[in-house]
Amino acid sequence: MAEAGSKAAGSTPPKEASISGGARPTTLDYRRFAGRVLFPRSFSDLSSTSQCPACQVTLVATTCLACDLDLTHPSAIEIVTLSRDAATLLDRRLEVIGKIRWDTAQARSAAAMAAEERDAATAKDNRTNTIVAPVPLPRIASNAGTSPNHSAPPEVPVETATATAAAPPPRRRSSVQVILLIVGISLLSVAAVFFLVYAFINFGILGRSLIIAAVTVASFAIASSLRRRSLSATAEGIAVLSVVLVYLDAFAIRANDFFGTGRTDGATFWGAALVLTAAGFLAWHRLSGLRTANIVGFGAIVPGVALVVGGLSQSADDGSRLFITFASATLAGAVHHWTRRPATATHPAFEGRPERFIVRGLTGLALFGALVAASTVAPSQPWASTPAFLAVAGLAVLHAWLIGRSSPEEPTLSAAFFAGIGGAAAAVSVAAGALRLGDLNVTVIAPPVAAAFIALGLELLWRRSSGATGAAASPRRSALIATIAAATVAGVALLFPLAVAVESTATAVSRALASAWTLAPQDPLVQRAAILGLAVAALALCCLMATAAWSMGKTLRRRASLPAWFGAAVLIMAVPLLPGLTAVLAGWLVLATAALGALLASHHGDFAPHLRAPLLVLLATSGTLGYLVGWGSTATGWIGSIVVVGLLLTGRLVPASPLGRATALGASAIVVLIGVAAAARQLALPALPAFTPDADNAFRAVSIIAIALLALCAFPLHAGFSSLDRRVVFWIGGAAAALSFIGLSLSVGGLSPADRVSLLLPEPVTGLVANTALLAVLLLVVIRPVDSQRRWERLAASVALAPVLSLVVDAFAGVID
Repeated sequence: MAEAGSKAAGSTPPKEASISGGARPTTLDYRRFAGRVLFPRSFSDLSSTSQCPACQVTLVATTCLACDLDLTHPSAIEIVTLSRDAATLLDRRLEVIGKIRWDTAQARSAAAMAAEERDAATAKDNRTNTIVAPVPLPRIASNAGTSPNHSAPPEVPVETATATAAAPPPRRRSSVQVILLIVGISLLSVAAVFFLVYAFINFGILGRSLIIAAVTVASFAIASSLRRRSLSATAEGIAVLSVVLVYLDAFAIRANDFFGTGRTDGATFWGAALVLTAAGFLAWHRLSGLRTANIVGFGAIVPGVALVVGGLSQSADDGSRLFITFASATLAGAVHHWTRRPATATHPAFEGRPERFIVRGLTGLALFGALVAASTVAPSQPWASTPAFLAVAGLAVLHAWLIGRSSPEEPTLSAAFFAGIGGAAAAVSVAAGALRLGDLNVTVIAPPVAAAFIALGLELLWRRSSGATGAAASPRRSALIATIAAATVAGVALLFPLAVAVESTATAVSRALASAWTLAPQDPLVQRAAILGLAVAALALCCLMATAAWSMGKTLRRRASLPAWFGAAVLIMAVPLLPGLTAVLAGWLVLATAALGALLASHHGDFAPHLRAPLLVLLATSGTLGYLVGWGSTATGWIGSIVVVGLLLTGRLVPASPLGRATALGASAIVVLIGVAAAARQLALPALPAFTPDADNAFRAVSIIAIALLALCAFPLHAGFSSLDRRVVFWIGGAAAALSFIGLSLSVGGLSPADRVSLLLPEPVTGLVANTALLAVLLLVVIRPVDSQRRWERLAASVALAPVLSLVVDAFAGVID
């Protein structure tokens, strides 16, 4: 906007310049007094006789009410002439500019075609059918207006000279005006209600019907007329009154029982009224451009359809009726896609954000209601909820797709909501039917497998759309959210079979330990039940499906550790299903042996490093469980101990840290000590049922193995033992020797001669030999240490020399006696 003028109203009139020295009088410059003048924005502003030539305001009198320009002045005719001449010159100027651009584009196109022909002539051997496209004409912004004398050709749109002129500021309404408008419309609405009541009381059916119809039609006509006169705010207010009158008319029609509506169901009538009035309001909006009609029209569709369907489905059960009602309302909510209209030749682009927000909000509520009601469909048919949930998923996918098409570049919360509901509904569809069926055997396998299948399928769909941009980016986001929702449901569904499988594993181990040496090798450790096998089968199927889906999606290499961990767990939990104690023991030990073999093979070949950790856990867990289960029977205990010791010692061949190798060696030493004590008890058990002699046998056996371990540390018998290995074995053997000799010193002395005879080894001769050997080993550690850094070991051996020497003396005295 440009304004000119230098003096305000009421300033002193100009005076002619004085004549001095015979000079001609100076011409008066009237431009300084032009006041408020807006630069013409288009050709129509220059040629229009219904607008003020200064401020462009529509004239309602001979004097402009906005800038006080008197158009009865004789010079007003000159303004019209000058304006038309200026419009003609501007139009001619645009024509010259367009001619220049046209000629330039044609010259460039001809040059490009000539160059292509020369290239084709020189390339005879590799001639191709090349289509030479003409150089496109430059795109120029469209004219803001049309000339009264000449219209620009549609092929070459041009930019007016006034494009750079500043746009006029938007008209602002004061808060007082807005408040008065709201109060006025509210009072009119209240008056309409009271007038309707008055008409019902004082007039007959025909009279009050004619009055109400006349008032309604008049409100529609007044609102449309005000909108055409650009009085938008007042027109929208009257449109609100019209909407109120329409629904009052609907109430009157039902109250007067027109067309038999008084006998119809209330929900059906009001639903039909909402749908019909919505169609009328949308048509009214297209004809008049009123936003109130559009907002009310779109907002009434979803509740209208819900009421109609709910009224027509009264014969169905309550759950099915609710589901059909909410599902129909959700389907009707697809009209939110048509709230946005692109620009046309006669109408500008229409965003319709309030309409879209209202319709999507109502649709989201209806979709959530359908999701909840899907679990109550047809209570007598358990699997009827499965297709209901699938229908909810389909509706959610439809809305997410429509939102992606209408808003491709911007992620919306509504699209995420619909996609999440769709993924969750699809994943929970089978689980709902299984839970209503009440069969645990079906519940343990069907829901997790179905949910995992749907989640993996959605992930494949999301992966296939990877890298999409533009309109395809929104469906990819929706697929990701649906995948997350379905994966969450699948994870929850997997908890049940996982709990069943873990419980069976824990039961097998606890029974073997609680019934140590009392079970037969063929006794079962868990009660045979179909649910146990189905639980393991569900876990195995999910693991296999994940592996296959990730292989198809080319992501298995990055995620190989996940199915490896899952598969290792499934294998461990599947072993208790084997019949009998011996089979379970063999199953876990075979798993540990296979894992160890795979680790040893990986050292010599190409092996995925991310599979190393699952194999190590499989080796440790299976070996431990097999060792513990072996104690259930006297025939399997020694087998488990021998195999576990062999696995631990062989495991030292696997490349690992010194600490890991030392840990394996120490664990094997502990297992050997426990196994020797158990073997002594088994050998003496038939002859010595009492605890005391049997404990003496165990202590003596442990003391002999402990001395052997100490001797292994005292002599450099194997070069593969590191300093850390020797220290670990020394402290384990030393602790076992100390405990065994303390136990023997407290118990053997109180045995009767008969009990001493029944010992496995003769006392005190065996004690003298063992004590002497222990003394010799300790002296060797103190005098000639194998490793110079074993200071604490030498100190412990030095401290133990005195009590061991006293034990030797006591044993020698016992032999002499």
